[in-house]
Amino acid sequence: MKQFKEAILEYPTTIDHSIANNTSKNIVVQRAYKFRIYPNKTQQKQLYLEFAASKTVYNYFLNQSIELYKLEKKSSNYFDWAKKLTDLKKEKEFTWLQQASSGCLQQSIKDLDKAYKNFFRNIKKGTKPGFPNFKKFNSSVRYSNVSCKYSKEKHKIQLSKCGWINVVDYKNPHGKLMNMTVSKSKSGKWYVSICVEQQTKKYDNNSNSEIGIDVGIKDFLVDSNGNKISNPTFLKNQDRKIKRIQRQLSKKKIGSNNRKKAKLKLAKAHDKIQEQRKNFLHQNSTKLTKENNFIATEDLNVSGMLKNHKLAKSIQEVSWSEFFRMLTYKGVWYNCKIKKIGRFEPSSKTCNNCGYVKKEMSLKEREWVCPQCNTKLDRDVNAAKNILKIALDIKEEVVI
Repeated sequence: MKQFKEAILEYPTTIDHSIANNTSKNIVVQRAYKFRIYPNKTQQKQLYLEFAASKTVYNYFLNQSIELYKLEKKSSNYFDWAKKLTDLKKEKEFTWLQQASSGCLQQSIKDLDKAYKNFFRNIKKGTKPGFPNFKKFNSSVRYSNVSCKYSKEKHKIQLSKCGWINVVDYKNPHGKLMNMTVSKSKSGKWYVSICVEQQTKKYDNNSNSEIGIDVGIKDFLVDSNGNKISNPTFLKNQDRKIKRIQRQLSKKKIGSNNRKKAKLKLAKAHDKIQEQRKNFLHQNSTKLTKENNFIATEDLNVSGMLKNHKLAKSIQEVSWSEFFRMLTYKGVWYNCKIKKIGRFEPSSKTCNNCGYVKKEMSLKEREWVCPQCNTKLDRDVNAAKNILKIALDIKEEVVI
């Protein structure tokens, strides 16, 4: 079953720096293809070990770096940790790490090094730093390209210390292999994300359309042309079913097989909703970037909005952050410029016709009449038009 389409794991990287100026015919991106895999019991046992090992190494060296900075005001990097990794495996407490793939452990400290670099880069930019966090038990592990292999002919992947594993590869992930991420969902399904670097022709976007979009809860998206996309409310549609399964789960004895069955049933229900939502986001983000040459969006403080407990569930269901992430990398793929405006712009309160700003406006007011020019305004359409107007006035470089 084709449950997952193409997904991006890394921000699309470009080798040709003229891409932003639309002068290059080709672009180089990192693209990931997510497929179902079917490891046997022995392989699953080894993968569980890899999960624990990668998390342990990441947390160990993160703690070492924090302590080093506190005592000596020095920072560490990948090369320091790689030297200490061999000695760590010889310690009595960590001898079990020798059973794990060295490629996974090295990739784990590479990820830590990348997290530190992003932290210092954000400090220089003046944005939110985002210091690396300790990992809880995770059900995924990343293999470096030297410790994994993909065979299109065999329809299998090869992982270090796991051997060959059957994969349902309905697409061909051509290009230079960068890494593989193996994960397990709560419903017990195993997946692999094969990340490759590939060179593709730049999409010939002949559209001259420029739109602003305003996202919401009732209508998922409203654009400056007045088009509206209704919120499909996948979670709300299955709410009664999920509550029934949760009641059944709460009545099962802890540790019993029936409780495990009920827990699996609940996980499968949530998996279905997640897949439906992701498919909806992919369809709309692809359509928007293909049909428009310029898209203006608003920089929303989603984490701050989630603190409103009356709206938190509805906000999580629409997945704005994931939608904007998809728009960002698909803008590169389909030659569509994406620009965000500031989050404090009064886009809903400003009349797009005369520029009058209404000082007070409640969430219940979906339509209002401008007292200055008597224009009847739809709140969301008006906001989308203002977002586009503000984005076009900004003379900064386009964010892609």
